[in-house]
Amino acid sequence: NQGLLGIPNDSGFSRNALIRKEYSDPNSEEHLNHAQEAAERGAKLIRNMLAFSRRSRLQPEQVNLDVLISNTCALCEKTLPDNIDLKVDLSGDLWPIQIDQNATENALLNLLLNARDAMFAGGRIRVKTENISLTIPTIQALNLNLLSGLYVCLTVQDNGPGISKENLQRIFDPFFTTKPPGAGTGLGLSTVLGFMQQSGGAITADATVGQGAKFRLYFPALT
Repeated sequence: NQGLLGIPNDSGFSRNALIRKEYSDPNSEEHLNHAQEAAERGAKLIRNMLAFSRRSRLQPEQVNLDVLISNTCALCEKTLPDNIDLKVDLSGDLWPIQIDQNATENALLNLLLNARDAMFAGGRIRVKTENISLTIPTIQALNLNLLSGLYVCLTVQDNGPGISKENLQRIFDPFFTTKPPGAGTGLGLSTVLGFMQQSGGAITADATVGQGAKFRLYFPALT
């Protein structure tokens, strides 16, 4: 479990502190900070690219999605500004699914933070879970690459500015972003797409300018 610069993540030492022991010149501090930030951005970019290319190693386990969603949203709510209201509507009787827990948490956080960034003036985010049965006509209508059967669905919906039809068609493309330079890599949603495909599921996006955006994640149920 090696961190950046070969220092174990669980060593209990600050990477900055260890580097500064070797380079105590105060004039070097700004350069060291920039170097570490660049290294961390590079590491994050590589992880995202691996997930998108579906070469990352997932560790699926049986999970109750309601519990995972509840814990993740409780953590994320602390980072949301006061002008954004987060409502969580959990099914309470979800079918079990088999997923990588960390990757699922990251996917949800990605969607929540994207909604937060889009609603700089404030708004509402709703997170909902439900059991659904997908039939062939429904799958065809939603243009999903799935088999008919039972799924657990996670919906993340906001009432923000929405997404134009043109941008909606490209939203899962790698490196596509509408955020200003330096505010995003454009790999967030493509990473979520890759994770869902690798997990045997799917993700859809529906949005209209001025009426918010809705993302739905479909996980195959263990039944």
